[in-house]
Amino acid sequence: EVLLNDADKILVYKDKLIHYSTKGGAVVVRDINNYDVVLSYDAKSPVVNVFIKEDAIIIRTKTSISSLKTYNPFFNSSENWIVQAQDGDIFNKTVETSVGNILVFSKSGNFYCINSSTGHIVNINKLDAYDDYTFHKDNLEKNIVLYGGGFLIGIDPYNGKTLWKIRELGVTWPQNRIQFVDNKLIIMKRTELKHQ
Repeated sequence: EVLLNDADKILVYKDKLIHYSTKGGAVVVRDINNYDVVLSYDAKSPVVNVFIKEDAIIIRTKTSISSLKTYNPFFNSSENWIVQAQDGDIFNKTVETSVGNILVFSKSGNFYCINSSTGHIVNINKLDAYDDYTFHKDNLEKNIVLYGGGFLIGIDPYNGKTLWKIRELGVTWPQNRIQFVDNKLIIMKRTELKHQ
């Protein structure tokens, strides 16, 4: 497969080659052995990212999350489900969990918890809208923390609800300085050293 520009992306999953562009809505799945098209899908707006969850292809645009089969059924749709952002909202970030849900943070601060098998919205948690935020999770993807606006917010991966919220100011480079180690949340802060 030849990538024409930086917008062209490829994801390899088992014996499938998934090609998409962040400038368009077309997603093409090919058999990696003979390069035959297995299925084509139009997301109807530019694709932000694609990942695999429970043997399904998950496609995120700014306004929707879709789940596709990894094969082309004869008489049925290749789409398992689709969830549209509510009231003109924009999906900014997806967070995968190991408990069968996809968490989606939107520009308005809505935090969607979507069942990855059915597309059912389990919950929409009304958080504040943060311009600068990071997500952190442990290796098991069961402990999830959002850092934004000077707050650490523990998120329940089963329903997307807030477990706790504490003020934590002065964390620079939170994507690197907030980590889970041995199931413990570690926050590293820079302190000023004074020479004597």
